[in-house]
Amino acid sequence: MLHRSGKGSRGAGTRSARCRVARDNFGDDCRSATGSAEVVCEVRSSRPGRSRGCSVTGFDPDVLLEVLHRHDVQYVLIGGLAAALRGSATPTFDVDITPATGTGNYARLSAALTDLDARIRVDGIPEGLPFSHDAASLAQMTTLNLVTRFGDLDIVFDPAGIGDYSQWEAGAASITVLGVPVRVASLDDIIRSKEAAGRDKDRLQLPMLRALQRRQHRLDKPTDST
Repeated sequence: MLHRSGKGSRGAGTRSARCRVARDNFGDDCRSATGSAEVVCEVRSSRPGRSRGCSVTGFDPDVLLEVLHRHDVQYVLIGGLAAALRGSATPTFDVDITPATGTGNYARLSAALTDLDARIRVDGIPEGLPFSHDAASLAQMTTLNLVTRFGDLDIVFDPAGIGDYSQWEAGAASITVLGVPVRVASLDDIIRSKEAAGRDKDRLQLPMLRALQRRQHRLDKPTDST
């Protein structure tokens, strides 16, 4: 689905999948992760492949993120996969990002979308619909729901609850996902965005995310050594 500026709905969606996050060196508190910390996300997908157009045999978020990295796209990972990397056990089947603004970054994003054979995701059309894009057209979008060679990609240019990309970036942490450095949204920002979006699936996830948030805040609180 494609939403142009002023006409689309906000919020980044997720689908169902099984995602297990194994953490190395920094335990369960992903907020302390740095670019050198290794986060391994294993996703098993039972979704059938698409036989025409954009051929997808499964969900490979690490490969999708590697393509964005190779094209030097600046973005923050938000939504379900970001929540999983922050400790959530809620399954997800897609990648949600909010990109940095600016003609240069939008041009790099457009090149990455071409590399990914990205198409508009439409119910009843598994291979999606082709569309033309460049920096100028991407600057007019609010949301793009896409299917790619490596799984679904939702690009949210104006996410709910957070003012703009710079605010997402300010709270993000660098986490390495299968060798790919990724800026991952803070749990606080993920929660604020889901609260503002107000969708049923977001409300269902909020109790678990708030429990994780309380735990992280306790871990972050300095201990009294006196």
